[in-house]
Amino acid sequence: MLATLALASLGQSASPRSSAFRCQNRHKQCAEWAGRGECNNNIDYMVEKCPAACDFCTNAGLEPTPARFELDYVCDGKIGMSQPSQEAMEMGLPDGCAFHCRDNMPEECTASAAKGACTAHPGSARAACPASCGVCKALDMPTSAPDAYPRPSCGDSSEHCADWASRGECVANFLYMKNNCGLRCGFCTPPSEKPAPTKKKTKEKKKKKKKSKGSSEDSSKDEL
Repeated sequence: MLATLALASLGQSASPRSSAFRCQNRHKQCAEWAGRGECNNNIDYMVEKCPAACDFCTNAGLEPTPARFELDYVCDGKIGMSQPSQEAMEMGLPDGCAFHCRDNMPEECTASAAKGACTAHPGSARAACPASCGVCKALDMPTSAPDAYPRPSCGDSSEHCADWASRGECVANFLYMKNNCGLRCGFCTPPSEKPAPTKKKTKEKKKKKKKSKGSSEDSSKDEL
């Protein structure tokens, strides 16, 4: 009974602008708890704290929307290597760190949103394209420019990435494509490779070694 009332409360409008975007996780550990079966074992709590992670949103006539803490965590102009804990967020983020909102795949998101992806695949599209699909605005967050901070580096792990991308899967099936075809979808940039040392530098090192040998021989002669 309590779970039914909680689900019904999700559908109640908080404000005309944000009502369609209000079904969000409210705790950093929602995905972890859902993976442990808490959506069934502790349903009343999970309806309140983790409706998106438990797929409860559609039962309330809503679509899952990324929470602020599920967007890009940027510190000193770079995406953070680790996310802050729930306790750290409640205490306040470190200086120079903040959550940012922008499309994960700029070109793909603009094209897909124009074709109606935000309506056809709202759950996946909101995660992939928060700026184009209205999530940034609903969360009262400014939209960061595509080049405001570097994208992560990655590659593609399937030979079918180009075909899948051409069929709109980058947005329609965002999580899978992000992990397997991130480069093709524009989610990331190619891994940087360190250039091999040039032959010129190698020759210069050899000359230095010869000089040092010669100087040591001269010094030994002087001692004699």
